[in-house]
This record gives sequence, C-alpha cells and structure tokens, in this order.
Amino acid sequence: MPMACPHCRADNATGLDFCQTCGKALPSAFLSTPSITTGTLFATTPVGRKLQGYELHSKAKQAAVILGVIAFLTLIGTFVDMSQLPPGASSTTRNVVMMIDFGILACFVGLSAWATKQPLPAAIVGLVLYLGIHILIGVLNPETIPKGIILKIFIVIALAKAIQAGSARQKLESMG
Repeated sequence: MPMACPHCRADNATGLDFCQTCGKALPSAFLSTPSITTGTLFATTPVGRKLQGYELHSKAKQAAVILGVIAFLTLIGTFVDMSQLPPGASSTTRNVVMMIDFGILACFVGLSAWATKQPLPAAIVGLVLYLGIHILIGVLNPETIPKGIILKIFIVIALAKAIQAGSARQKLESMG
C-alpha cells in the first residue's frame, strides 16, 4: 500500500525513507534507529533534487561562515595584540606582530572562500592551522595558554562543527 508524503502528499512505495517527489523524510511505520540509505532512496524528481541541492549549499555555507567568523575574531585579536605590546616596543616588533596576525587573517579569509566549494578540506585545514598556531605560541610563551581559553575552546568546537557540516555535504554529494 503506498504511503502519502506528509509534506507534498505524493504517493510513495512502502519502505522508503524519503519522498521520491520532494526529498523530505517520510514517517517510519515503526520505531527504529537511524538507517543508512543508498542513493536510490533520494529524490528523482527536479523538485526533490532542488531541495537536496539547497541542503548541499546550506552545509557549505555553514562551514564558510564559521571560518569567516574566525577570520573576524583574528582581526579583533590583531588589535588586542597591538594594544598589549609594551609602550617601548620597537616599530619592527609592531610590524612583525601585525604581519603575522594579518597573515593568519588572510589564511582564514581564504579558507572561508574555499569552504563555499569544498567545506570539508577547508574546515580540516582551518582546525589544523588554528591548533598549530596556538600550540606554537604556547610552546614559545606558556603564559599565553590560559589566556582566552574559553574562546579558544569555542573556536575549536566551531571548527569541529564546520568539519561536521563539510562531512555531511560530502555524504549528500556521494548519495545524490
């Protein structure tokens, strides 16, 4: 007996997880754990494919926004770094600090742009870059480790979310 989609009212064969017309999830006839679906269970109509395309775009955008926010936080960090330099710091020291901070900023802006096309590798590179920078700074000056630790933890969590979004997009692409 066919099952009507609660979203678009189209008839679907029994046992499908997703509507063949709109691509949205169909209610399960019984309680179960999440199931792994194959590409044949995804929408075959233009409307369904369009909805799934929006989902792909959404996952890429999520990763790009996270990397863009980190770039913005790096910009704010540049001003904080500059304000914390000793009053007698040489112009060379100030220039080196600014160049390093703006280099990191440029990397995250570039990663944000890359994430719009390939969010998973961009997010992984962003996490490795972020952790690498802070490990290096911590080794060079251990006093910096506890400074801003809560923000650092939130940024690592956000980068992990960007990796999840990129991974979800990659899975959707491979199934569609």
